[in-house]
Amino acid sequence: MKARVITFAVLLTAALVGHVVGLRLSPEYRARVHEYEQGFLDFLVANSQDSFAKAVPETSSEVVFIDFREEDKAEFEAWPPAPLDYIMLLKKLSPAEPSVLAFTEPLRWEGANAEFIQQLRVALLPVPSLILGFDVSTEAIEMSPEQKEFLERGMPSFNEEGAGNPAAATASFKSITRLPDKVLRIGTEEMGIARVSSAAPAPATEGDKDKDRDKKQSAGSASFPFVANDGTHLVPSLAAQAVSRFRRMASSELSLRFGQGARLSLSDAHIVPLEEGGTMKLLKKPSVPTLDALGLFDPLADEPTLAATAQTLGKGKVLVIGTGAVAASQAQAIAQALAVPQLHRAPVWGDWAFAGAVALFSLWQFHRGRIKALLAGVLLAALAAIVCMLTFQSSLWWWSPASATVVLATTTLFCFLWPYRKVIPVDEVGKDAPAVAEGSAAV
Repeated sequence: MKARVITFAVLLTAALVGHVVGLRLSPEYRARVHEYEQGFLDFLVANSQDSFAKAVPETSSEVVFIDFREEDKAEFEAWPPAPLDYIMLLKKLSPAEPSVLAFTEPLRWEGANAEFIQQLRVALLPVPSLILGFDVSTEAIEMSPEQKEFLERGMPSFNEEGAGNPAAATASFKSITRLPDKVLRIGTEEMGIARVSSAAPAPATEGDKDKDRDKKQSAGSASFPFVANDGTHLVPSLAAQAVSRFRRMASSELSLRFGQGARLSLSDAHIVPLEEGGTMKLLKKPSVPTLDALGLFDPLADEPTLAATAQTLGKGKVLVIGTGAVAASQAQAIAQALAVPQLHRAPVWGDWAFAGAVALFSLWQFHRGRIKALLAGVLLAALAAIVCMLTFQSSLWWWSPASATVVLATTTLFCFLWPYRKVIPVDEVGKDAPAVAEGSAAV
């Protein structure tokens, strides 16, 4: 019995020391532990969707939608709005000092309006983070040389190390249909997918094309493509880019996971829960404050109206500028992603406290036979998972199970391979029996 106790203590100590040394000195082991932790977080997130939804506020305090309404197009000299309209709008929005400015319409003009594009570029320079939307199609259609070049070399994508398998993404595309003007794409701006259409745009007016695409993409679907694949890379949507820039993260630094517990991770604290294929299920909340773009141009607006507009715009928010249902969906997706409450990961001592609780259980497990020890180990693992899940659902606190797993696996394996043997007193076995029945069957 003494030899068994000593052997058990040595093996458990060696396992824990090896775990600590591996975390400090072995990048490969550290990567495996990190993947194990992320898999555990997959389990927690997959079983806590209702908790995330309940924590979302009724109204967004971080996003405002500026709507160029279709019914107001007669009030503008051109439709879609010309560069001068956007320049005037930027002047009206400048007091709000937006942190992120996102355009859901590909900003591109031909003819007489093209000469004002450079002025629009200058007007956009003071914006800290600029997100430009572009449109894609699920069909392989003929593209211009500029679109082909962008598809091959200029398109944004997630870092391959932090992204999942591109084939796992539900949304996919093969062609670029509309791009912002190249003058606006030279600089520090980010780009993201604004629309994923299933057909090439018809040769109609720009307003009619936008309206038709919006109807097709938004009809009968509450899922929003937060990420799409082009067959090789994972490409962020405009919403994903806006969220990452508001959190001061580049898309190349993000981590994306598919399947059960799918999510976009901006940091250990900030995640965006997604559906298995990288789409986002749009909820009815938070509602996004909306301002009529035409109303912002009104020179006769009274003081109460101006005060209400200034209060809605606030300071340092994400301003989404666009037209139609898809633009509103982009704003809704951004607001919903930013409204997800922060996760709280326990400090390192919390991980070891959890492992210590498992070690206390091993003292009971140590004095049980092979089958009981094995069943007890399995039951404890299930119980610990349930406790962790309930804690996460109620408070969004979680801790790494790695150290506790090392303790439980070592204890259970040892007790199964070297089971406890009960010592039988001499007066219970009779005069002809051995003094000690240490080799008897395990209980």
